[in-house]
Order: sequence, then C-alpha cells, then structure tokens
Amino acid sequence: MIAERKSAFDIISRVFAVTRLDIEHHQAINDQSLNIHGENYFRDVFNFVYKSSFDNANFGAFNAPFVDLIDTNKKQIVQITTTRTKEKILHSLKALAKPEYEGYKISIYYLLSKAMPNPKTAVEIESQFKVDLKSILKDSND
Repeated sequence: MIAERKSAFDIISRVFAVTRLDIEHHQAINDQSLNIHGENYFRDVFNFVYKSSFDNANFGAFNAPFVDLIDTNKKQIVQITTTRTKEKILHSLKALAKPEYEGYKISIYYLLSKAMPNPKTAVEIESQFKVDLKSILKDSND
C-alpha cells in the first residue's frame, strides 16, 4: 500500500511539474488547450486521492458557469483555472449563490501558482461570501 501511494504521488508530482511549465509555454502563444485537459486530470487525481466522485461539469453544459468539477455526493464544486485575478475569484464564488449549489463547498485550484489577494481584498471577499480564502485557494503545492 505504501509503495502504491509513493508511486502515485511521484507520478502526480511529475505531471504537475511538467504541466505547469507546459501551460506557461502554451499560454505564451495564446493556446488554452491544456487548461481544458487540466480539468479532467484534476478530476481523476481528486477522485483517486480523496475517494471522491467528481464529474466534469462542462460535459453536461458547455463551459458551465462558475464550476468545472462537481461531486454531488460530497457536495463539493471546483473551479480549475490559471487566472489569478480578484475578478476570477469573485466570478467563481458566485456559484455559492446558485440554488443548485446550496450547501456546497467550493475550491479554486490553480494550474499555475495560486492567487495571493492582498489583505484588504481577502477581507472583502471573505465577508461577502463567508469563506476562508486560504482554505479554498489551492495549487499543486497544496
């Protein structure tokens, strides 16, 4: 069991490292295709690591607003992104106001480095959406 987990971690770690650089190079030429494939990769990793049942929300509705992955069993939604702006965080958190996501927890996973909002912005977002930003903004280091 330990050897299997070590092997899985090594594979995931290597893919994250290579993918991160690959995404940066693709974005330099305005190619966003790896961002889309990243959604399914994270879905598979989360389902394996967390014993979750995430589905790609974009399969049911082309580019579903606010949400990329959804686990209806655990009531979790995930946004996969490379965009680290305040506006992207606010846009993603709008999912919490939708009736179909009532009672859900949200995470925003960054394919590159995660957003680091300044303290004033963090307080503003946290009070508006009643969330702890440090616990919902994640990247491969988390």
